[in-house]
Amino acid sequence: MVAILGTEGNDNLVSPESVSNDSINGLAGDDRIEARGGDDLLIPGPGNDRLEGGDGRDTVLLGGNLDDYQIYRWEDEGVIRGPEGVDTLLDVEAIATDLNGTREFGDVGQFLGYAYLASYEDLGNAFGEDRDAAWSHFRDHGALEGRSILFDGNSYLAANTDVLVNADFGANADEGGALHYLRFGRAEGRETDFDGLSYVASHGDLITAFGASGVANAIDGAGTEHYVQFGFNEGRQVDLFNETQYALLNPDLALAGVITNDQLAWHFVTYGYEEGRQGAYDPVIA
Repeated sequence: MVAILGTEGNDNLVSPESVSNDSINGLAGDDRIEARGGDDLLIPGPGNDRLEGGDGRDTVLLGGNLDDYQIYRWEDEGVIRGPEGVDTLLDVEAIATDLNGTREFGDVGQFLGYAYLASYEDLGNAFGEDRDAAWSHFRDHGALEGRSILFDGNSYLAANTDVLVNADFGANADEGGALHYLRFGRAEGRETDFDGLSYVASHGDLITAFGASGVANAIDGAGTEHYVQFGFNEGRQVDLFNETQYALLNPDLALAGVITNDQLAWHFVTYGYEEGRQGAYDPVIA
């Protein structure tokens, strides 16, 4: 086993052997770490680093909690964005932290290239429908610029049910919503948002299924996914929740700062339904 320790500057750290199990710690700086063969431990440290695992089972060790990091994968390449910088990966099998375990790199979902392009008009104009170019841009520029995947394909499909039922772009197509938006929807000025919170608030069984998390974004996403996968085919109403009536009949909510439509829907899903509060539905549902 070879232990290699970098400096506080920018280092080029390459294992001298192709079969040993090495530990390579870059410390600070923007480092390039190449492990070559063996089952290696790569520790990037603060900075924007390039990590190449090579043959064998290679693990990237990060500090802190895995939830503090965003991990992206495109085939055998990856990007990790976290509190200490942006690292790019090649031929790495696992990502671990010193607090809460290991995640297999192969379990990370593939980078949503169409959704990334749909998130930014300049990228859509520059790269069209080229997902390889989308990944290259994100890896080399976008991750450092703070860009993220902002376009929600499920939300687009839920807001445009003609696209949802189209076999070329619907729920079972690979990133179909984002692809349709790139090809047609942006130029057509299509709606991209669906109110998953109000949809959940409109159906008692969905409140029971999704409300326990208490996290507005999670409830909204779960509701949107449910509508795309099941609710539309079931003929469910999208929005039976009456925010205005709920606020008028429950004046204590305004005093607590619960005033926007999203806040009111969230409150009903998280608390009001179980409390039996009045005024939520028009018409009233069972």
